[in-house]
Amino acid sequence: MPAPKSPESGARHTARKVGDRVRVGAGWNAYNKLATVSDASGNGTTDLIAIDASGQGYRYDGQGAYGGKFKPRASLGGGWNIYNELF
Repeated sequence: MPAPKSPESGARHTARKVGDRVRVGAGWNAYNKLATVSDASGNGTTDLIAIDASGQGYRYDGQGAYGGKFKPRASLGGGWNIYNELF
C-alpha cells in the first residue's frame, strides 16, 4: 500500500481496515480511565495505563504479541483522579 500523501497535496488518504476485536480479559469496568501508551515500561511493546475511581493508577506492560496479552499490573501510585483525561 502506498504511503498516504499530506493533506496539503489534495490527495485522498487510503483507508486501512481495522482488525477483528480481541478480548483482553475481564474486569476492566473497575477503571474509569484507560489509555494505551507506546512504551511506558521501556520493554519495546505498547502498554496500557488504567486509573480507578479512587485515583490509583496502574500500568499493564504489553507482552509484544497481538492478542491482548499483558503482564500483571504495576502500581503507579495515587492522585491520578486530578486529571480529566489521560494522554
